Amino acid sequence: MFMLVAFIFVMLGDLVARAVAVGATPGVPASEAEVAAAETRLGVRFDSQYRELMAIGSGIEGLGSWFWYPVAELGVGKRWLESKTFLIEEYFHPPDAPFLNEESYRGEPVRGRFHPAPAGRRHVLIGENIDLPGSLVTNFPTSDPAASSDIAYCRWEPEIFGDVAQTLTQLIEETERRNARGDPDDLPLEQWDRSGASTALMNLRDGISEEHALKIRHALSTRRRREFDQRPVTESIRRLRKMMWCDGAEPQFSYTAIEHALWGPGVPHLRAAATFPESSGMPVREAIVGVVQENTVWRVDSMSWA
Repeated sequence: MFMLVAFIFVMLGDLVARAVAVGATPGVPASEAEVAAAETRLGVRFDSQYRELMAIGSGIEGLGSWFWYPVAELGVGKRWLESKTFLIEEYFHPPDAPFLNEESYRGEPVRGRFHPAPAGRRHVLIGENIDLPGSLVTNFPTSDPAASSDIAYCRWEPEIFGDVAQTLTQLIEETERRNARGDPDDLPLEQWDRSGASTALMNLRDGISEEHALKIRHALSTRRRREFDQRPVTESIRRLRKMMWCDGAEPQFSYTAIEHALWGPGVPHLRAAATFPESSGMPVREAIVGVVQENTVWRVDSMSWA
C-alpha cells in the first residue's frame, strides 16, 4: 500500500509540474486540518488521489480555461456556491423533469451515466471551466475513502473524464494543444500572450476584493508569490491592497488600454488609467504595472502610480 501511495504521489507531482509548464498555478499544500474540515462540511471522505493532489497543491488555477478549487473553498467559497447553484438548478434537476436540450443527444439515454451518484457516494463540485461554463464534479465516498473516484465535466450532459490523474492529464493535454494553436484570430502569438497581462491584473484585483488566495497567487510573479506565502493570508492581502490601491482607494482599471499598450515589442511595464469611487474625490490616475512572463502567462510583479 505504501508503494502504491508513493507511486501516485510521484505521478501526480509530475502532472502538476506539467500543469505549471503550461501556465497553471497550484495552491499551497493543504493541511490535514483543512482537508478534514472540508470533508465534514461536504459529508464525504476524499479518495486517495484527491488527497495526494491537495497535499501537493491545494487547488490549481489557470490550467487553460480550467481551475480546481482549493479545499478551503469547497462548500463555502463564493464562486463555489455560485456554481453549486448552477448544478442544482440546471443539471441536478429532479428526476421527473425533462433533460435540458435532450434533442441534441440523438435519442441516446443520458441518465445514469453519472447522475444520480452511486450508492455510498455523493457528488461534489471540485472545479470549473470558465470558457464554456460548466463544472468538474466527482463522486466521493460518504464513509471509507476509496482508491479513486470518477470525475465528470457537467455542462448539459456529463462527459466522464476518469479519476483524478486521468482527468488532470486530459486537461493538461487540452491546454498544451490550445497553447500551440495560439490566437484563433491569427494575431502574432507574442501579442496575444501579452494581452493576457490585463487578465492577470483583473484577477489580482478581483482576488483582493473576494479574498481568493488561489486567484491572487496565479496573478502574481514568482517572487511576489513567495512574499504572499510567507505571511498569513489576511496580512498578505493587506500588503497587496497597500501596493495596488492609491491612497486607500480601490482603482478601476481600463483593461482595453492595457492590452493595446502591451502589443509593442519589449514592454516591461504597462500603463493604464484608473478611476476611483466618486466618494473618494480622487481624479483619474495613471497606474504603472511591472509585468513578467512566466510559463506562457503574464503576471504582475510591481505597481506604482504616476
